[in-house]
Amino acid sequence: MKFKYQNPFFFLVAFSFFSLMQLFGENRQSLGFQHLVLAGAQVSQDIQTDFGRLERSGSNYLEVWPSTTEEVAFLVKIAYEHDIPIRTQGGAHSENGNSLPRKGELLIHTSKLLNITFSGVGYITVDAGVSVFLLNKRLKEIFGYFIPVVNGGGAGPTIGGFVSAGGIGEQSKTFGGLWENVNSITLVTSNGKINKITKHNPMFLFLFGSMGQLGIVAQVELSILPIINQSDRDNQPDNQTIEYPHGHHIVMEYSGTNGKYWKESGAERPLYWFNLFVSPDRLSEARGDLLKLQKKYSHAIDFISIYHWPVKNIDKMPPLIYHHDDDFIALGILGPKSNSSQAIEELFHLEDDFNKLVLEKRYRRYIQTEFTASPQYYKSYYSKKTYNQFEKIKIFFDPKFLFNRGSFFNR
Repeated sequence: MKFKYQNPFFFLVAFSFFSLMQLFGENRQSLGFQHLVLAGAQVSQDIQTDFGRLERSGSNYLEVWPSTTEEVAFLVKIAYEHDIPIRTQGGAHSENGNSLPRKGELLIHTSKLLNITFSGVGYITVDAGVSVFLLNKRLKEIFGYFIPVVNGGGAGPTIGGFVSAGGIGEQSKTFGGLWENVNSITLVTSNGKINKITKHNPMFLFLFGSMGQLGIVAQVELSILPIINQSDRDNQPDNQTIEYPHGHHIVMEYSGTNGKYWKESGAERPLYWFNLFVSPDRLSEARGDLLKLQKKYSHAIDFISIYHWPVKNIDKMPPLIYHHDDDFIALGILGPKSNSSQAIEELFHLEDDFNKLVLEKRYRRYIQTEFTASPQYYKSYYSKKTYNQFEKIKIFFDPKFLFNRGSFFNR
């Protein structure tokens, strides 16, 4: 009797395997791709972009949407064992293309990591795919709490992306950066190892601004504060506290952004920004330099007023964000691309001049969120000490240099 497979799933997997063999050949990586398909990954040829719309992904990559930290770890283990480069994407609310997959990579989306647990008085445990903006909104409206530091970029940035960028906002003048308000980070690293890195770990601060280089941020234990207006405070005994919903669990389901969303016609118009981080004594000098660039490149961007965010140093600064354990001021020029026919060309000239300004005057910048991105520039921007420290931590967590390959380091 002739044997026949009746399960349609078999034909789907067989077709996927055949497609993989055609795209990637018969080799060790192809075997890994097959295992990843069995684990739920899909072959994609979609070209993606990010919030800045200046970069494009490759095609012929795998993408997958895990919903738990354990699933992330399982996928990373397969990819790492077979030397498959791994790319992470949250809301793709970036400008430098570092969240966009290249040919032959595994793209791990965090958009289904959406759990929030009130795990201890004064803090919550948040999955990486949760929108910072929407989480803060929900906490305020339903529970009477708020996040000390939120992004200024709308609903796009996720908590995982916010950590990877560094994390500052208008509230940083009071509460410092995001790093001052996080207790621990769950990071999935080489071979699928799940690490809980607390703020007492010497590598903790290097996670902020790391741009996905060290692994996949899966969960963040985040401080929250109660909302109490002054009249409420006056009427409460000193020993009374706001009720904390201990053990309460919610799932933040929403339609988030991603590398395909930003190609849609109704997607939010991109903004471009150039930020300087300076000590208070250099504020006037830095503002003058930014105004000169703004005037010179009026055909590149429809500039909005220069923004000005003081950032308070409470404990220590992440080395990838700022080079001293002191207060600093974030200020920048920003706006949407102008309608001039020369806008794109002028935008890139503006970028060149801004890059030179930063290096020549030894300014700091919010480089993780801007569209300047190359291993060569990062190496010239950071001090030798900081660069070497980061590289050693990279080797510790990712010895094969598979996470977000080629975006920060040359290998």
